[in-house]
Amino acid sequence: MVMRIGLAVVMLALAVLPAGAQAPQPIRVGFSSAMSGPSAITGEGVMWGATMAVDEINANGGIMGRKVEVYFGDNKGTPGEAVSAVRKLVDVDKVDVIVGQTHSGACLGSMPIIKELQVPQVTESCSNPKIREMSGKGGNEWQFRVNIDDLMMANAFAKYIAKNARTVSIVAQNDDFGRGAATAYDAAFKKSGIKLVSTEFFDRGQSDYRPLLTRLKRSNPESLLLVMLANEGSVFMRQYRELGLNQKIYARGSLATAEFLGQVKDNPSIGDGIVEASYWTAALDPEWEKRWL
Repeated sequence: MVMRIGLAVVMLALAVLPAGAQAPQPIRVGFSSAMSGPSAITGEGVMWGATMAVDEINANGGIMGRKVEVYFGDNKGTPGEAVSAVRKLVDVDKVDVIVGQTHSGACLGSMPIIKELQVPQVTESCSNPKIREMSGKGGNEWQFRVNIDDLMMANAFAKYIAKNARTVSIVAQNDDFGRGAATAYDAAFKKSGIKLVSTEFFDRGQSDYRPLLTRLKRSNPESLLLVMLANEGSVFMRQYRELGLNQKIYARGSLATAEFLGQVKDNPSIGDGIVEASYWTAALDPEWEKRWL
């Protein structure tokens, strides 16, 4: 749904551009995400969502008579590859706009090049607060976003955590997403009266969390905030259960997802009790909103 909103914003902006006196030219939209590498499942979702949305738009006549064409770039979830993906989409595919980059590091890495090439980019899910701070008037006027960031999420989630825990340790992946979120939650916890016991960073693809978990067992916070994606989260939670830790688990990433459940399908109870903060898209499920919001 976030993909649909992002694409709708792009379409509305581009629909007002003149198409010339000849047959209307298509609107070329590029999507950049991790199509390969450890975060490839996110790119798979982007590709499915974008293709479905564009097919639906074109089946209804396009945008003011203009068909939409979709192109994809692989940023592998990294800053350097994001630059290559942008250049491919702009120089080879000749896109009018880019939707991306899904991952915070990739988004931050792409921002200088979209400004240089003067192509607008609409970010759909990158959450490092620096993206908002660096965008718009006085910053990068080619960068737009439709999602909330981790500072906004942290202020709300910390209030919820404060109802159940007085101390917390953060375990975050060592990249722009993890470090941006850790900084945001550090400030939010202070506002909510929660003591931050420690902050631990880990590298993507890490297979052994036992030394880190042993330190957490020794410091014994009441709760943990895990800033991590499903690949690492499934390994971390297995070892967390093996060592017999019993802290309340809060998450920011993709631990409350079908991807995570797929990776622990041999023992789904590994994920029991995890409470995760994520985006909510207004009007996605009106009946649910009526019942719960």
